[in-house]
Amino acid sequence: MPARPPNIFYIVLDDYGGRRAMKDLLGFDNEPFLDALRARGFTVPAQPSANYARSSMSLASSLNLDYLQDLLQLPLDEQDTAVPLEGLIQHAAAPSFLQAHGYRYIHIGSWWGATSRVAEADENVVLQGTVQEVAARLRVALPEPGPDEPIGKYLWDRREWLRIQFQFEQVAKRAGDGGPDFVFAHILSPHLPSVFDPEGNFRGPAEATKRGPAGAYTDDLQAVNAKTLALIDTLQAVPSSRRPVIILQSDEGYNVGTRDAHGDSPDAVLEQHFGILEAYDLPGLASTGVYPTFTPVNLFRVLFRRLLRSRPGAAARPELRVPGLPAPVRVPGRDRPGGRVAVAEAVRRGAGAAPGRRQNRLG
Repeated sequence: MPARPPNIFYIVLDDYGGRRAMKDLLGFDNEPFLDALRARGFTVPAQPSANYARSSMSLASSLNLDYLQDLLQLPLDEQDTAVPLEGLIQHAAAPSFLQAHGYRYIHIGSWWGATSRVAEADENVVLQGTVQEVAARLRVALPEPGPDEPIGKYLWDRREWLRIQFQFEQVAKRAGDGGPDFVFAHILSPHLPSVFDPEGNFRGPAEATKRGPAGAYTDDLQAVNAKTLALIDTLQAVPSSRRPVIILQSDEGYNVGTRDAHGDSPDAVLEQHFGILEAYDLPGLASTGVYPTFTPVNLFRVLFRRLLRSRPGAAARPELRVPGLPAPVRVPGRDRPGGRVAVAEAVRRGAGAAPGRRQNRLG
């Protein structure tokens, strides 16, 4: 009897910076967390880089295994247009390709419209109910505002504190599912607002302000690190034959002050902002040939091809076609004298959007 394809967990931690930004800008050593991932069987590339330093562009590209100039066929200065980018996220090639190979697409949404729910998902998991109801379901004490808290900001931050915990819990619930499942969670942390102290307790906006941007960010980071390791332990606590593929990434790095969308910041600042978290566990698949500077699009290309090759009968299934390199493309804001030219390695979409899927609302 053919082996069941593995469940695939794609977890995006928004604005999670690379090790260089953590060390140089924040004085924070994130190596213990990366070492803990390695100890759990993860491959952690040395210098991973985002394809784009904006969530909509990064996720549209990664989830479609391609670069925006090929996906959108628009002039470069129009490729950050919201409507087509959100359409690419809503009808993405990667989950559609997996659905065509028998996977269920479970989408665990954020508050952001593009990833709050997805049209093509078999199941949309969304946070619902009052904060009192959510806190009771999560079995956490609901903090109350202090006298110096701006109430509107406080209420928003408190709900985000609950939402992030809800997302981690919902991903963990899929451990050991019969599947095969493709589970995608876009978790807006350590992205602002900063809502955690290092132990994961709620930190209101007044306290976060006192900590300053760097202190509040690294507090969030430590809490998210702990939650991520606990989640990975849960996902891996299954029989070895059912161990899932886990892809852990950020869509963009720590925002260190890029001045505008055209990239008019110094190169050193841009390099720090494009440095991201990237780690993956591929049980039964070799990680050789994965470069230390892999970008999300290239990583997805390698994973999909190896997953398909590793399954019985994979040769008879449609493969992702890999064309040659396209012409050089100029990067916005970098085409002035002395500016850089980026050459992208393209991967064609492997499948069209699947028919509409049912929408299940949980939480």
